[in-house]
Amino acid sequence: MLYNPRKTDAAALDSSPPRDAFVRSGAFRWPLQLLLMVPIALPVLGAVGVIGFLAWRSGQMAIQDLADQLMVQVSERTQQRLFDYTSRPPKVAAQVAQDIEAGRVKLEPRNLKSLDAYFLSKSRAVPELSFVYAGTSQGYLIGAGFLDVAAAAPRQLLAVADASTQGRYLAYAVNPTGQRGELLRQTPNYDARRRPWYQAGIASLKPTWTDTYVSMGQPNAGLTVTAVHPFTQGNQVAGVAAVDFSLRDISRYLQTLRFSRSGQVFILEPDGKLVATSAGQAVYQIQAAQVQRFNAYEHDDAVIRETMAQLRGKLAMVQSLKANIAGESRFVRVTPWRQQDGLNWRIVVVVPEREFTHQIEANNRTALLMSSLALFVAAGLSYLMARRVTAPILQLSQATKEVAQGYRRQISTPQWTPELEEITDSVNHMAARLQRSMTNLRSLNQELFSSKQRLYQMMEALPVGVVVIDPDGKCLYLNRTGQLLLGLKQIPQVPLERLARAYRLYQAETMQPYPWESLPVVQALKGQAVYVDDLVVRLPNTAIPLEARAIPVADATGKVIYAIQTFQNVSARKRAEVARAQSEHRIQKLTDNVPGVIFRYVIEPTGHDHYAYVSPHAREIFGVDSEAVQRDPQMFWSLVFPEDEVAIRRLLPEKNKTMAPWSVEYRIRTPQGQVRWLQTQASPEQTADGTTIWDGLTLDVTERKHAETVLYDYRQHLEQQVQERTIALQQANQELERLATLDGLTQIANRRRFDLYLEQEWQRLARDQQPLSLILCDVDYFKCYNDCYGHQQGDHCLQQVAQIMRDSIKRPADLLARYGGEEFAVILPQTNRWGAAQVAELLRSTIAQQQLTHQASPISAYVSMSVGVATVFPTLDGDVTALIMAADQALYQAKQQGRDRVCFMPTDEPFAQPPS
Repeated sequence: MLYNPRKTDAAALDSSPPRDAFVRSGAFRWPLQLLLMVPIALPVLGAVGVIGFLAWRSGQMAIQDLADQLMVQVSERTQQRLFDYTSRPPKVAAQVAQDIEAGRVKLEPRNLKSLDAYFLSKSRAVPELSFVYAGTSQGYLIGAGFLDVAAAAPRQLLAVADASTQGRYLAYAVNPTGQRGELLRQTPNYDARRRPWYQAGIASLKPTWTDTYVSMGQPNAGLTVTAVHPFTQGNQVAGVAAVDFSLRDISRYLQTLRFSRSGQVFILEPDGKLVATSAGQAVYQIQAAQVQRFNAYEHDDAVIRETMAQLRGKLAMVQSLKANIAGESRFVRVTPWRQQDGLNWRIVVVVPEREFTHQIEANNRTALLMSSLALFVAAGLSYLMARRVTAPILQLSQATKEVAQGYRRQISTPQWTPELEEITDSVNHMAARLQRSMTNLRSLNQELFSSKQRLYQMMEALPVGVVVIDPDGKCLYLNRTGQLLLGLKQIPQVPLERLARAYRLYQAETMQPYPWESLPVVQALKGQAVYVDDLVVRLPNTAIPLEARAIPVADATGKVIYAIQTFQNVSARKRAEVARAQSEHRIQKLTDNVPGVIFRYVIEPTGHDHYAYVSPHAREIFGVDSEAVQRDPQMFWSLVFPEDEVAIRRLLPEKNKTMAPWSVEYRIRTPQGQVRWLQTQASPEQTADGTTIWDGLTLDVTERKHAETVLYDYRQHLEQQVQERTIALQQANQELERLATLDGLTQIANRRRFDLYLEQEWQRLARDQQPLSLILCDVDYFKCYNDCYGHQQGDHCLQQVAQIMRDSIKRPADLLARYGGEEFAVILPQTNRWGAAQVAELLRSTIAQQQLTHQASPISAYVSMSVGVATVFPTLDGDVTALIMAADQALYQAKQQGRDRVCFMPTDEPFAQPPS
């Protein structure tokens, strides 16, 4: 509401305060009986809660410990069995290769039948292997195996492909005499050199394992890996010895594990493809003659699928976790299993929590029952005690309320409680003082009323409008002058967003309401002092231009509590501005007498062009009247030399887009036959409808062009000198740029170069979806080095360390920089975690090998370094700071663990695929 002191009811000054105004102590009032009960019941409740929590926590820790022990045992047993399974194939393949290289086995390229007995004996020696064979550089193959290793009496098989089979792959059943018997299978056009196992051996030139694949034929169909071993004859690769290992044996072993009623064990590759499971789930399928391996992340089995969802990005190292999987809580442990010759698998053990919780839950229920009984007894006792204490206090409270309501009566004093007796005396004393305070308050209110009345009279007498607005848009005051200027009879109370429409405020020279956020009073509420002169109040029959000033008013804390705005009618000033514009127009007319052609050239959005104005000097310069050029712009273009017209018309569209001023020189031939050089300069302006207006001046520069011809040779000479100096300046700038990105002490990249290069590589690798690694190195106990040897020797030490590290960094894309003080950084683009680890260890060990003396170090007699490594796949919306923080945390970890070591911060999975 609008404040008006004249409407204030003076009688209100004598009004009494509301009931309970002197007895309220806060927004929340607690009964005394409750306050007495809480200190007794609350400790009991806390003890019950702590006991219950400790019982629950100890049960959870026991369950976690049992689950961890069980999963570790299962993982270790599985690892041992995997080692047993995978250690035999490489040995057998190596024996075959060695026998061939030593000449104990003769390869007859035309007929390999003589090797039947050899490969049959190798197969019988290790019957659990699927297939033992060898391929030659001519594409031939000879091998033996068993049709079904798991059968009670597996049949032996012999396979051959040589010149005698005419390029066919033939698989025979072996008869009791060890000879080729029934033909089981034949494959035409067989060439061992095209097989993946042969190509894997040739590519590696050393013993290795092939990738996991699905075997579709004999001797054993199913998921298989092959151990290959290339062999040589006469210093040339003559072929590859190979042994197949069927992964069905691993699944059979996992199914024999009896560690849990409903737990599972499964083995997978780092990319999530399943190798074996303990529950008999399929690890591949065949659709439309195509083999498709199952990925654990998308498997139909809910336990496997949801377990992998929890382990996403955590397969690089040993991990144990607890998660809700397939509707119940389960413990999960993942264990990496790697072989140096190529196998890299993950063993995952999943055990339901419910198998450990039966007895623990029974104990928890008993503890909860006993604790609840103790809490109930404590609450009852506290209630009886509180009731005994609060009865006389409630009687005193009732009497105190009567005093607060104005009843001046003496309160009887209880004799049996000293504390209550003291409180009663205080209340009686308070009642007497309260009467005196009320009398003083009435006097002060009367003085305040008189002061407000005087302020109101002064504000009403001001010749300008004054308005006071609070942050909610409420008008606290508007004087009479302001009401007359705004044409208001009743003050609108609206939010800030509607102030412009409610007070009929518009932008000058428009019919648009003034933007509410730009109103002076709104800006003042934001803490700014504002002046504007583009306000217009639109009344039914007139529009009044206003200028306004607004200032904020803040309380003691600096918070703006309201804004004061003054405004006045500036119609007279606006009329003066119109008169000034008319005067400027008269001055513009004088430009018609300028010795040159002043013009206005208009290009409409449709492409049509015309001259809106051409000054009279067109007759002297163009040889035609200005009116003729305005009527027909082509008359001007007909005077311009054709080649110059092409250049000008090519320039116009470009300048029309950029809206940049332009200047051009060209030649014309007047109707009188004179050739003249003209110079035109113009500046653009674009209207709201898209029309482009070029205001310009055309001068006759014929005489100047003649002078330019004389000066041309001299200008050419000057330009050559300028070019020579420009080249020298560019070379100097390049040297300055190099020095700006170089550390003066160590002559390696400085921090500025480091920040720029790291941000550049982050953006590039985010687009390419490649890894980025960062190494942070810190010289151990370097402050002690400076204290012992002095700062000059310390600088020399840093120079030596920088030189050693620079010699160790080989790739051009890798950047070595001084990060600060004794700290160095290495940026490794397109480098995964393992590559970064090798570089980090190389730097650390190289520094140690140089044996730079450091007698002040508590860990070594020589200079050593602590190294932190972090690797991520950058993203376009990511922050490079996260990589720096990860490497810094790894460096801190290295220092915490004793220094002179390399530590990694697992901020991301180094083997994970980049984000798609």
